[in-house]
Amino acid sequence: RSKIMGSLLEENDIPFQYTECSITLKQGVDKVAFMKELKEKYGTDIKVIDRKNLYASIMNVICEPQRAALKPFVVISVIIGALNAFYIIYASNVEKRKKYTIYKSLGYTSGHLLKMNCIYVGTVVLISTAVAVVAFIFLFPKVMVLSMSAFGFAEYKLVIKPLTLVLTNASMLAIFILSECMAAGDRYRNHISNIMNE
Repeated sequence: RSKIMGSLLEENDIPFQYTECSITLKQGVDKVAFMKELKEKYGTDIKVIDRKNLYASIMNVICEPQRAALKPFVVISVIIGALNAFYIIYASNVEKRKKYTIYKSLGYTSGHLLKMNCIYVGTVVLISTAVAVVAFIFLFPKVMVLSMSAFGFAEYKLVIKPLTLVLTNASMLAIFILSECMAAGDRYRNHISNIMNE
């Protein structure tokens, strides 16, 4: 890691202005007492910040709202997704009522049809989740670096907890499969008389 010194900027006629500086204390110097001395000497002309707490305070400003919004966002997303899945599957069942009735007349049971649809929904959810997780892992750090560039961040480290990732996505899969089962009531009714009338 290199630093550009003020003398180098001056030699090349590059205008600059110091707005902050870092002070490294020698071993054994009381940091709290030193900060208090600076505040007493310069009053409100300067703002003295513990460098170790500077990064933490910036990250708290950025991360705390994210953490606060994450759980409600996930809950709302799951509810909306489950409702959409329920109504899409229900509409699909009504549309395919004739086809399912023909299957049943050929010997397939309602259980077979339910299993077939659960496999279909599960496959769609797994593929969608795989694409979304990979996109999130690659794109989220870049978006965060862009949004935090004002703070001078050049990199955003994304910590992935495999167990949390697996449990979250497994829960999503279970919710969508449950939506499929709840929307499957029409498949347990006998519509052969309706087809005969047609």
